[in-house]
Amino acid sequence: MLVAFGASVVQAVLKDLPLNQIISLIKKCPTQPKLKELIAKRDKLVTQLNGIFGTITTISASLGFLSLVLEGLKLGVTAAKAVPTPTTAGIASLLIESEKQINNLSKTVNLTIATAASFGIFLGIIIKLLNMLDKLFQHCVEDQDMNPEQLNEEINALANPTIIDIQNNTYKGFTLGVKIDETNNSKYIRRYAVAQNKQGVDVLRTDSSFASDPSVLISQLKFIIDSSPSVTAE
Repeated sequence: MLVAFGASVVQAVLKDLPLNQIISLIKKCPTQPKLKELIAKRDKLVTQLNGIFGTITTISASLGFLSLVLEGLKLGVTAAKAVPTPTTAGIASLLIESEKQINNLSKTVNLTIATAASFGIFLGIIIKLLNMLDKLFQHCVEDQDMNPEQLNEEINALANPTIIDIQNNTYKGFTLGVKIDETNNSKYIRRYAVAQNKQGVDVLRTDSSFASDPSVLISQLKFIIDSSPSVTAE
């Protein structure tokens, strides 16, 4: 799906370059019919991921080792985030490194965790590429009726652990949070990060974004705080 945006874009994504650099390499966006076709393929993949995850967790719960499976998935997804280039070679090296990490945790590590971690690695890489694909769609899409399928909330929680404790995030005295942009007119969910002072008043915020990972918005907000020394949390 990424190929539709050009070979240079694919290479930039694999090199994990910043989003603005990747977007600058798009010489011509796919046509609207092509974008609809790509989004349909993306939605099919998300539906399959949701289905697989649901099956795994349902079976695991019935057998009484759901917590072990979730721990393994979390381990794998976390490991996948450390890979800048999700190529075949990168995945292979990641599997080897992940196996070492698992073995270091315990010489008698539970096979369930090890198996789930291996799946989690691929899940993490797919999520990483899906997030980038969504940002490219956002850049090129014109038809606001396009409404992409959403990943299962539990998968999002594994990929974006900051969702769980985002309300407890503080920086230089500010309380940081992520809110949904209620003024957004499209069917896409847009969010923005906001910094509140000690009185609970919103004083700084990021632009609204389609980014699904709140940590991206929080990082942007911290940069805004650093760039606004005259604004304090007092």
